[in-house]
Parts: sequence; C-alpha cells; structure tokens
Amino acid sequence: MIVEPLRSDRPIPIVVRPSSKSEATLSSLLGYIKGNKKFIEDTRLKNGAILFRDFDIENASDFEQVAHLIHPNLNDGYLGVTARTNRTKYVFTSTEVTNIAPIGQHTEMAYMTNRPNRIFFCCLKEPKHGGETPITDMRQVVLDADKHDPNLLKQFKAHGLTYYRNYSTPGTKVKDIAEVRSWPDIYKTTDKTEVEKVCAKDDIECIWHGDALSLVSKFPAIRKHPETGDEVWSNAVPVFYPRMRTYEFRKMIQTIGTWWYYLMYLLWIVIESLRRLFIPDTQCGLYVTYGNGVPIRTEELFKIEDIIWDNMVTFKWKKGDVIYIDNDRVSHGRLPYFGQRQIVCALGMPDVKSST
Repeated sequence: MIVEPLRSDRPIPIVVRPSSKSEATLSSLLGYIKGNKKFIEDTRLKNGAILFRDFDIENASDFEQVAHLIHPNLNDGYLGVTARTNRTKYVFTSTEVTNIAPIGQHTEMAYMTNRPNRIFFCCLKEPKHGGETPITDMRQVVLDADKHDPNLLKQFKAHGLTYYRNYSTPGTKVKDIAEVRSWPDIYKTTDKTEVEKVCAKDDIECIWHGDALSLVSKFPAIRKHPETGDEVWSNAVPVFYPRMRTYEFRKMIQTIGTWWYYLMYLLWIVIESLRRLFIPDTQCGLYVTYGNGVPIRTEELFKIEDIIWDNMVTFKWKKGDVIYIDNDRVSHGRLPYFGQRQIVCALGMPDVKSST
C-alpha cells in the first residue's frame, strides 16, 4: 500500500491507496485494515483524517464492512438536524439538503450529548459538478484564531453556545429551508412524553407551542480533544447561523471561483432576502446564540469563518473513496452541486460516554 498526504501543505487527509491492481480489491483493503489497526488509529490521532482511495468499494454493504472493521461501535440511528435514509443497518445517506445550498464546516451533532466521535463518508457516485465534502483541522483553527486576535474566541470560551431547532406543527407547510425534518420523523413517534424522554438523554430541552416544537441545547463552542487535550473549535455554528450561507457563497467565489457558483450566489441572495423579509433569524428552523442568550456578533463569526477557509481542504470525490474522520478534531461540510451525487455515511460512537 502507498501512504502519503493528499497535499504537502496540509496534514489532512492522509491517503492510503493500493500500489497494484491486486491490492485494490475489497478483501485486500479489509486485510490491510486488520493488520494495521494501530497504524490507522495512530494516524487518525496525529493527522485527523484518512482517505482510502482507488479501492473496489461498490455499494453501501462494502462500505459498511470497511467502517465496521475500523470502528465496530457504529450507530444504527440518527437524531440529527437533517434527513438521512438507512441504506444498511449502519449506513445512511448523506445530508438530504437542497443541492444549491452550501453546508458550512461543523463537527457532527455538536448540539447533543450522545454524538459520534468518528464519522465515515463513502462516494458511491461521483458528482459531475461540485458536491465536494471539505474538511478542516479545527485544532489549527483555534491556534490561528488566538494568533490573529487573542480576544476573538473569548466570548465563545466563556459562554459556549445555545442551539435552537424550531419545528412546525406536523402536516403544516414549513416556513424555512433549514427545517428539513418534522419532529415525528426524527423521533419516530407523536408521543410528546416519549420525545421528551429521548431529548433528556441528550441534554435537550423541549419547548412545545401546541404541536410545534423548539429544541434548545447548550454546549461548548470549543472543546478539549478527549485524547490529546488540545482545544478544538468543535460546534455547528455555520449550520445554525442563518446568515452564514451567504458568506459561504462569497468565500467559495473568492477561493474556488467556479462560474456557476456566481449564479447560485445570485439565486441565494434572492432566497435569503425574501427569508429576511418574512422570517427573523430567531424564528428560522435553526438558530444559535452565545450560551448566555446574547446574539453572536456577525463580524466576529465571519473572522472565524475566514480562518476556517484558510485551513480547509477540498478534494474531488472519486467512486469508492472512503474517508475516516476524527469528529473530535476535524469538521466537514458540503459544497453545492449539479446532477446526481451519492455519498453515504456511517457514525462511530464512543465506547464510553465522553465528556462535552
């Protein structure tokens, strides 16, 4: 096998690929994983993400074998923000959000207690245009932010974050593009008491407005990595902050500059302008404040977003790609795309409930 960085100027991801056609089979990859588990975990801990590329992974079942062998404690359910569909017991579709919208960098399910510490993605069908899953070393983001301005993260460190998820009455028309699931769809029940019991396990408060529901949870914006103790910008602010997508488009145009991003940006400006006319930020499907309830200053958040983009790594998906990510250190997102795209994921849970 050949092991090397994807890019010489970034520590993530480390690429593992076959040195010959005979090594490209699924059985060869599984054999490599069995014989190199310590190396894989040491590399994950040191670098944060590993990309297995050019192997014969044809379907969700193949992917599940790879993910399960690396991290046996996979989750068979998903209580997060976006809609996902099971492809196998442990494999889900990736985020089912409109293809025209970027998804900002976030660590998975940072707004709940029982969150994955590992996440796997696999490409079963390459998108023709866009659709990359950028990743970012969020440990480096904290280091760079402190160098840039020692006070930039002060309020985040002091107060943490409060996340708000607002769900309309089931069966009514949703009012915001961010509301992609109904609460009965998430919890597989219409029994409010049962919903409250499940939420309590994740330290989430349920606030009922008739049959509409707001979920409120408070968690750190910056966490210490459970193995290294390093401070990590580990949250979902770019996903929950309503005005962030417009800024994401600006960064895409500045950094990538693909012509159709300009068209999507213009379309998004129209959508966002209409949204702000009728729906205040606080009533969006997703919203976030400092942990003390004070609104986050947009200019501070955009400065942090600039640092994130400076550290972001973007690569084109290839069929059969599997990326193994340390969710306690490395974030992920999604760029807009045209055409078909089939990315699936698996969530690796801690063996023991970890501290937030």
